Amino acid sequence: MFKLLNTSLVFRSAILVLCIALLTGALFSGITYFVLAEKERAEHRIRTNELLSTVEDTVKIACFLNDKNLAAEVARGLLKNHFINRVLIKNEHAILAQTGGEKIEDDEQVQGSIVRQISSPFNSQEIVCQIALDLDPEVIQRNAAERSQFIVYLLLMQAMLVAFAVVLIVLRLITRPIKDISDHLHHLSAELGAKLQLPSGHGRDEIGRLVDDVNALLNRLVLILDNERNLRIQREIDEKKYRTIFENAETGIFVVDKFGRLHSYNLSFMRLLGVEPLTAYRVEMLQYYLGEAAPRCCELIELSLRENRGVNEDLFVSFLDEKDSKWLSLVLNPIEEEMLQGLLDDISDRKKGEESAKKIALTLQNAKMAADRANQTKSDFLANMSHEIRTPLNAILGFSALLRDTALDVQQKEFVAAINTGGDALLSQINDLLDFSKIEAGKLELELLDFDLRRIIEESLDLVMSKAVEKSLEIVLLIDPDVPWRINGDSSRLRQILLNLLNNAIKFSSKGPILIRVGTVLISSNQYRLHIDVVDRGIGIAPEVKAQLFQPFAQADASTTRRFGGTGLGLSICRRLAEAMGGQIDVNSKEGEGSTFWFEIILSKASQAGIPFVLPAYLTGQYVLVIAELPANCELLSVQLQALGFVVKAFTNSDAFLQELLQRQGICLAFVDAQLAELDDLLTALRAIPEYAELPLVLLSGGMGLLGRAERARGMGFKALLNKPIRTSQLFECLQVAFSLKVLKEERPLLPSIGVQYFVEKPYVLLAEDNLLNQKIALLMLERIGCRVDVVDDGKAAVHAIEQYTYDLVLMDCQMPNMDGFDATRTIRALNSDKCNVIILALTANAFKEDVQRCLDSGMNGFLSKPISIEVLQAELLKWISTKG
Repeated sequence: MFKLLNTSLVFRSAILVLCIALLTGALFSGITYFVLAEKERAEHRIRTNELLSTVEDTVKIACFLNDKNLAAEVARGLLKNHFINRVLIKNEHAILAQTGGEKIEDDEQVQGSIVRQISSPFNSQEIVCQIALDLDPEVIQRNAAERSQFIVYLLLMQAMLVAFAVVLIVLRLITRPIKDISDHLHHLSAELGAKLQLPSGHGRDEIGRLVDDVNALLNRLVLILDNERNLRIQREIDEKKYRTIFENAETGIFVVDKFGRLHSYNLSFMRLLGVEPLTAYRVEMLQYYLGEAAPRCCELIELSLRENRGVNEDLFVSFLDEKDSKWLSLVLNPIEEEMLQGLLDDISDRKKGEESAKKIALTLQNAKMAADRANQTKSDFLANMSHEIRTPLNAILGFSALLRDTALDVQQKEFVAAINTGGDALLSQINDLLDFSKIEAGKLELELLDFDLRRIIEESLDLVMSKAVEKSLEIVLLIDPDVPWRINGDSSRLRQILLNLLNNAIKFSSKGPILIRVGTVLISSNQYRLHIDVVDRGIGIAPEVKAQLFQPFAQADASTTRRFGGTGLGLSICRRLAEAMGGQIDVNSKEGEGSTFWFEIILSKASQAGIPFVLPAYLTGQYVLVIAELPANCELLSVQLQALGFVVKAFTNSDAFLQELLQRQGICLAFVDAQLAELDDLLTALRAIPEYAELPLVLLSGGMGLLGRAERARGMGFKALLNKPIRTSQLFECLQVAFSLKVLKEERPLLPSIGVQYFVEKPYVLLAEDNLLNQKIALLMLERIGCRVDVVDDGKAAVHAIEQYTYDLVLMDCQMPNMDGFDATRTIRALNSDKCNVIILALTANAFKEDVQRCLDSGMNGFLSKPISIEVLQAELLKWISTKG
């Protein structure tokens, strides 16, 4: 019974409904019983009252006559009714009759269920007696029960019927569908994928929603079970795959506990250590197979478990038996509290390779040290050779400079000029060797200063102009108007690259012109990319030698005749310099048609922009005509004049030039090329035009120098002379002359004699030099400048002379016997007198930057590199002692 209550929702529902129905029926039955009992009492009261009315007259007589017998007879008559339990009749004097129940006293108050007051027959207002009756409750209840029994049974039967009806309804509408769902779910548990059928009439009620929810749950359950089945299948596949990988891996894989017991391992592990296949009845210990490395293996296992981290180490496993020793890489990672997974690799070949690599690295290191020593030896050799060559070269150039200022005939001047030319060429080659040595040693440093870009380029042209004139080559410089006037960078290295390219263009060209194009591109807010092309019409370069052109000691002409000479270092140095300044250099050439060498470098903006020449306002917009034989010169002048504010028309034909003069009014200036074949006829025709008879003309002249040519130009009617290649500064000066503009010229101090110009007495100079030729050269130069000179030939003598005399300046050679210039300078700086502060300038043939720094570190104030010129010497003396006057 209790099991059925716990497992059957239908049974529980039926019992619950039945109990509720019975309780309801019982409640209504009780109410019916009490209602009928109360009704029965009311009916008995009515009957009693009717009986009392019947005997009322008899009782009146008995009470009036005080007849107790009559009263007793009436009482007995009333008591015969079975529903009356007691009768009491009493008048105002005494109790006349009393039947049933307990006896009461005369003076007690008459009480009873029914009390009837009887009045006098003569006076209805006068009460003569009272009748008290008590009804029997048991009789009344028995009568009420008899009357309500059928109704109660009927009600209980009705409640039972209602209970059964309700149970049937519950079974039909709720319980049975739920039971059906439960049964279906029980059957569906064996066959997933099926769905519950919606009971008829439950499409929108709770049962319908329950069926939908159950179906959704079944669908979800199917998906979950499918996923679980798929995962299980995938795990089985992965397990097989990883098992295959585990068994066939080249790396030994194993599982070991904290004591070193092996629990599983693969074939590679067995092959590495010679372990037998794992069985359930044999315990393998890892340490047993590691020979002398076993203690270290135990330490690694303990360390990995204690710190709960992976460890790895290379172990050298050596065996006492005939087994080969080997290097093994051991990796351990904790996987459980006392279990580790390990990897084992044979790294014997790698170790052998590392040993070989160490040997190779040691060999390379030794080779590098040998190369560094060789490089240092080369640098020392170059420095020594530079010193040894510069020393006699100092004498050659010095004496030729002094000789040039003496009275010489024409032939002697030519000889002196040849000596200077040869000496300058030799000095240039020495400088190339030194630059190459610096670059190879990684000691090249750039000096970043603001400079006038146009001036640097034009000065470079001046330096090579004499060579171009000798070969009748015209040089044309085209500078884009957007090129800034001042810029920041290493001007000396820029000049060095440009001079090298210009010298090559002149060297390998037999006809002109040679064109230089300069342009810039702003690549950031503070940087420019400077691009320079040097275009020649020389011999060109064959494609097979172009790739080697920028290699050290390589030349385009490498034949035995060596027609053009040179060291072959120039272009290599140019490439290194361009790369050091963030740029590049290259060449475009066709053999027999000429070459275009170009380079780019990165320069910064100058801290202060240069102020170019500014025309007066009245000249802005004026027309200027240009006629030149070369279109490049026309283009150059047009660009420069347009940048100044002129309107320019350029021609290469005389007829077109004259036609423009006849048709246009207001031309203010004309530039005429001296190389025009019809120059005289052009000038005659120009002066014949009345409007331009007084037109200012500027003659474009080629070659070196203006002396003699200026007089000839004025004689031909030209107001100014402009020498080619056209320089910006000379163009400004030419315009100032042509338009008679006032110019404030900068006054430059003449340098005839320092002693005469700046001092009351001649400066007193000590010369410390051991080479006799250099002594003589320096002595003559110093005397020519106007100095008093003492000469010593070693460092000790220089120290002694300074202790004895007071000098304004000391020229100290660095390499002297007994005591060199460095030790001598340190000794002088250590003197206990004011003479320790004497100005000392180094005088040496060493030209490396570290040599300069060494001089400064020893206490010297400045540095003069041999060979020295009288102009440089004079400028240094003026710099250091001009303030002592």
